[in-house]
This record gives sequence, structure tokens and C-alpha cells, in this order.
Amino acid sequence: MPRHHLAPDGTPLPGAPAADRAPGPVRQVVRRAARGAYRHGVQRVAPVIRRMGEL
Repeated sequence: MPRHHLAPDGTPLPGAPAADRAPGPVRQVVRRAARGAYRHGVQRVAPVIRRMGEL
């Protein structure tokens, strides 16, 4: 699992990013925007696609 910066026993490998660090402001904004887009898709777009599939 080197891709996740974990050893086989689950301990962090040397050089792994610090998990206890707070995310930066850019990352927070991007995550908030992505969450909003996902919610919009779930609430607005998906029902329309489902209805179109029933026609």
C-alpha cells in the first residue's frame, strides 16, 4: 500500500504527509465547491436522468 503512505501493518511510512495538519484554504474551497456540485447533481440532475430513462 505505498500509494496510501502506509506500511503493511498500517503504520505511516516515513515521508508521509502529516494527517494532523489542517487543510489549506485552497483545498477547503475546492472541497466545498466539489461537495456543492455533487449535491446539485444528486438532487437536480439525477432525477431528471431517471425520468428520461422511464420514457
